[in-house]
Amino acid sequence: MTAARRCGIAVASVVIASVIGEGLEQTLAIDRLPSALYLPAVLVATALAGQGPGLLATVLGPLAGEIVVVHSHAPSHELKFELVGLALYVAAGAGVSVLAGRLSRARSQADSAAAEARRRSEELVAAREAVDRLARDAQRRARDFSTLFEEAPIGVGIAEDVACTRIFPNRTFADMLGVAVGQNISQDSAAVDRVPLGITTPDGTPIAVEDLVLQRAARTGQPVREVEVDITKPDGTRISLVQFAAPLFDDDGRPRGAIGAFLDITSQRRASEEQRFLAEATRLLNDTLDYQDTLGRLVRLAVPQLADYSLLDVLDPDGEVVRVGLAHRDPTLEARLVKVLIETPKSEGIRDARGLLPLVRDGRAQLWAHVTPESLAARGVRQEQIDFLFEIGVASMLFVPLMVRDAVVGAFAWVRHTGRPVFDERDLDLGVEVARRAAAAVENARLYREAQTANRLKDEFVATLSHELRTPLNALLGWTELLKSGQLPPERQQVAIEAIERTAQLQSQITNDLVDVSQAASGAFRLAPRHIAADEVIRSAVEAFRLAAESKGVRLDVQVAPDMPPVFVDPDRLQQIVFNLVANAVKFTPAGTVHVTARVEDSRLEVDVRDTGIGIAASFLPFVFDRFRQADGSTSRQYGGLGLGLSIVRSLVELHGGGVSAHSDGPGRGATFTVWMPARAPGAATASAATAVE
Repeated sequence: MTAARRCGIAVASVVIASVIGEGLEQTLAIDRLPSALYLPAVLVATALAGQGPGLLATVLGPLAGEIVVVHSHAPSHELKFELVGLALYVAAGAGVSVLAGRLSRARSQADSAAAEARRRSEELVAAREAVDRLARDAQRRARDFSTLFEEAPIGVGIAEDVACTRIFPNRTFADMLGVAVGQNISQDSAAVDRVPLGITTPDGTPIAVEDLVLQRAARTGQPVREVEVDITKPDGTRISLVQFAAPLFDDDGRPRGAIGAFLDITSQRRASEEQRFLAEATRLLNDTLDYQDTLGRLVRLAVPQLADYSLLDVLDPDGEVVRVGLAHRDPTLEARLVKVLIETPKSEGIRDARGLLPLVRDGRAQLWAHVTPESLAARGVRQEQIDFLFEIGVASMLFVPLMVRDAVVGAFAWVRHTGRPVFDERDLDLGVEVARRAAAAVENARLYREAQTANRLKDEFVATLSHELRTPLNALLGWTELLKSGQLPPERQQVAIEAIERTAQLQSQITNDLVDVSQAASGAFRLAPRHIAADEVIRSAVEAFRLAAESKGVRLDVQVAPDMPPVFVDPDRLQQIVFNLVANAVKFTPAGTVHVTARVEDSRLEVDVRDTGIGIAASFLPFVFDRFRQADGSTSRQYGGLGLGLSIVRSLVELHGGGVSAHSDGPGRGATFTVWMPARAPGAATASAATAVE
């Protein structure tokens, strides 16, 4: 309230006290009003308006008393007493005013303190509620973190001390490592119940415990990012991880542990390595057409990325098994492998089993995820070799065939030691793809070699043909010139005519052979089969060479059964077949015997032409019926001809539905050609059987 209002309260209190005092004076006949009469006014003024108005009322009270009584009373003769009373009144009034003021201030302060206390109480309640909320939020976050830690789809590990002697994985990380949830996975030697884990860099270098990501983060107080490692689990399998780690700090900001995230990149790295290997293998296979050298390098490329050691066997052109590649990640063991698996007598061990090829003879790849001594023994591997393989730690094997034109021409073997993941179906698929690409390289190399051979044979044939045509043509022209000159005596003219006739016949034979080859190549051969006496045709064809054979000192022997039944063939083509075989035998037999036999057995006509001539090398035997092929293709060779006769024989025999084969024990040991053809017309056998049933 305002000061004027407060003063008004003091004056009003005094006035009211004076009025009351005047009434008391009249009623009680008091000579003078006591100063104490105004003490209530002082109290009222002090209570209502405060200390100042109380003091004002104290002062105004005596003055008002004097004013009220001055007109009716004479001055008191007891002045001293009144002065003492007045002093006491003033002191009491002042004291009351001061005390009342202090009491008012104390009450006001008490009210303020109470209000402040209430405010602080309310703040404390609010703070307690906030603390409770924070505690509940912290508990919820702890539960959320615990759930996230346990159920996160990535591996998480927490080191609870700065030395990382206690590291606990979440469920995902425990599954990655093959350990129990909550098991301590610290690799520190001080860790209790330590789970042994082989931790290395991707290239196989072991990593010291203090250099692991959690230890580094806890020790340095700095995060560690994107560190790739390989971990060998307790069961021996291996995984690849990329790791991240961050330090954990205490209230003073000092590292107290670390937390890490671990991502399994085994599949990604494996896919990347497989693609990289396939790309490198493809580049290697396309570098050269020397397939044996290329495949040998491919064997070495597979080590150690895909296997600890690798082998490759292929069939050479002679049908022999050749080990074109063997590689091991350890050069010392590689040398021992060569000695044990290759440098053994051919009658022993794996060499006797034609290398790796019997393992994939059916054209299907073989996966031996877990190799045992019994499984090797069942395959015919010698005990010495089995002991050696398990001495060096063989654990898993993969065998993949090389297929060319649906035929097995080779086989890969990839082997892993213990401590590496065993081969699985994915490795098998990779091996099949590598073998497919390798087989394509082999096929391309062989096609290229065949094309080169064909070009060479073409050139040799052109040269041979030129020689075969030019030589008799020169003689023909020479004799013709002599006849035209008229200088030949009559007796020599007959010789010239006979020479010209022989030369013309020779040229005609060459021309006929070329026409026959052309017809065979184009499928234009036509047969006119009928039932004939085959013995007469065969004898006639053989007798055509008797004079030529005897002039060389070659005995010509023919054995044809006299009771041979009629056969259903083209007689002209049968004669041509026998003619070419006998001509070939006589030509390549400088001296000795050419033996011809013919028979009909099991509804087949069989003709054998055996000679004691120069023989056929094993390397050339598979090509003896090829067109334009001769063991000696030079124009200066001892034996003439275009090398077409045997090719024509095969075409004619196959056209009859038969077959022809050649056999020789080698150079200088002669050769035997065997022809067989159906002796009956198609359907004749069925008709005969039906007649027999009737």
